[in-house]
Amino acid sequence: MKKVALSVFALALVAAIATTAMAQPPGGGRGGFGGGMTGAMLLGQKSVQEELKLSDDQIKKVQELGEKTRASFTGLQGLSREEIQKRMEESRKESEKAVAEILKPEQQKRLKEIAFQQQMRMGLQAVLTNPENAKELGITEEQKEKLQLLAEDGRKFREELGIGGGGGGFGRLTDEQRQKLNDYRKSVDEKINKMLTDEQKAKLKAMAGAEFKGEITPFGGARRPGGGNRPARP
Repeated sequence: MKKVALSVFALALVAAIATTAMAQPPGGGRGGFGGGMTGAMLLGQKSVQEELKLSDDQIKKVQELGEKTRASFTGLQGLSREEIQKRMEESRKESEKAVAEILKPEQQKRLKEIAFQQQMRMGLQAVLTNPENAKELGITEEQKEKLQLLAEDGRKFREELGIGGGGGGFGRLTDEQRQKLNDYRKSVDEKINKMLTDEQKAKLKAMAGAEFKGEITPFGGARRPGGGNRPARP
């Protein structure tokens, strides 16, 4: 069961990365935007399964979803980047639909809250540049422009820190780089907080729901309460 659950986690991660890449602004590269763990990824976590109180039948369906998702990623060799992204996006949508059919309404709501909390751990910028979140929070065009400027500043900051251009993985950061990244992320969060209205701040809190205290196991990292083990991208 553990092996299958991790397969769901791994494949959903690949799909999420592709989706995040497609969501970036034209010409902006990653631009400081961040994603989070999708619902399908989170369902591969034992702590989330326990939080949602999944039945044996539901867990079996999650396993079957993992097998189906894995099969959908065969034959990608030789395809163009656009074709691969299209295939992954289609797989992501199918996985989301399947998850909605597996879970009860109250389980779907809680899963969405947990996924949102994982995004929050990556910083407010990661949350607000997610199109669905931006729409629900009522982010204005003026606010989007300010977020774009912060994204450009974040890209320049990473380059100055020596981790720009996608060449420096978080696992290879020095302690000093990690600290600077976290400090920068906090400063960005403070700036974003100032641009949000009281109503938007209240919605943010409501979207997160009750704190999830379970452990999330990221790739290659130690188990940590409630979230991953890497610093947020500024």
